[in-house]
Order: sequence, then C-alpha cells, then structure tokens
Amino acid sequence: MNDKKAKFALGRIVITPAARANLPSADVVTALARHQSGDWGPIDEESRAENALGLEYGFQLRSGYRASNRTKFIVITSDDRAVTTVLLFDED
Repeated sequence: MNDKKAKFALGRIVITPAARANLPSADVVTALARHQSGDWGPIDEESRAENALGLEYGFQLRSGYRASNRTKFIVITSDDRAVTTVLLFDED
C-alpha cells in the first residue's frame, strides 16, 4: 500500500526531544512521507487494520519505523489530523 500519494494531512509536526536527539533528520523526513502515503512500516496486521479504519473513519494513525542508526521510532497522527508526532519507540 505504498503508492507515495498523500492519503491525509499531517497537520503540525512535533518531534520529541529524545527523537530529535537520536534520529537522523533524513530518516524522519522519509518516515513522514511513508506514513502520509499509507506505508506504515513493519507493524502487525491488527495495527494495519486499525490504520485502514483510521483512514476511512478519521481515527488516529500509527506507523513504526527503524532509522538508519537502528533506532526504532513511531509516527502518530491525531484523529483530527491536526498534529503528527514523531517519538522513540520506548517513549510510547
């Protein structure tokens, strides 16, 4: 499900201090584009189904990625599409 076309608005982008300190900025930019296009990263099937419902009905959207430095991180877009947050996996 990665056609690179934006499927929703990201709203204001927020990056936690820990994510900013530990993630290469290029990886964050790439992840945001993947997230917005519906490429949720290596998440389980239940999470994929939840994101499908989220796209259809306006629920929260969550993706998971691994940066080039092997750091796991999450991208979450709020249900109202006002804010997208980038945070480390262990901050969730």
